[in-house]
Amino acid sequence: MSLRKTLIALGVVVALLGLAVIGIQKTPGLDWRARVVLLKLRGQIVDLSWGEMLRMLRPGSGYYLQPMVLTGSAYSAIANPFVSESDIAAGATIFRSRCGLCHGSDARGGAGPSLRRGRFDHGDSDWHLFRVVSRGIPGTAMEPQRLSERETWQVLAFVRSLTADAKGQEARPSVRWPAPVTYERLLRAELEPASWYQCEAASAPLGPPGASRRERDGRGDAARRRRRDVRDPTAG
Repeated sequence: MSLRKTLIALGVVVALLGLAVIGIQKTPGLDWRARVVLLKLRGQIVDLSWGEMLRMLRPGSGYYLQPMVLTGSAYSAIANPFVSESDIAAGATIFRSRCGLCHGSDARGGAGPSLRRGRFDHGDSDWHLFRVVSRGIPGTAMEPQRLSERETWQVLAFVRSLTADAKGQEARPSVRWPAPVTYERLLRAELEPASWYQCEAASAPLGPPGASRRERDGRGDAARRRRRDVRDPTAG
């Protein structure tokens, strides 16, 4: 870090600590913001520039960096602040015009990999993905994208929405509708036991619609004889 940036950072820390000492520390978030700056000064926060960090520390920025006080990691703290439905829609438009050539307009892959898997080779956190899009991946076809900060987050919100949909479809159980229950199928129920619950065959009336009770009883006797013959062909 240059001497100028070091002096600026020290000035920020001194100002924050001075405010805390004279009792203005009741301002929400002032204390932890000073601690984050101190961690950066000590070199404990990497992969986050001074400009990025100071911008994100501003109240109302949409970012919340307090977890960095405990973890010292930008990757565990920085979350996408632009995830509304309108942001996702805007991200879809940007993605198809800027990213679709390599990744496909539906993000299923092409010259570049599919982005619907929910797993990424260079990190899965929001900040990992932001850095990949904004800085590119050296030695690959993934070049830095000339997008604004908000546009980059919107593209990532769109990609996240695709992986969420894919996971939901995988988790949704498939429905297998049973074959229609007919009189003929009831008669040969014991020949296909895996297709029946006992309560279905036991409770279903025998005989076609409109059959009299005597007819149903007679057909029931015939069905029972057939089932007995299936179980014991030698029975008389």
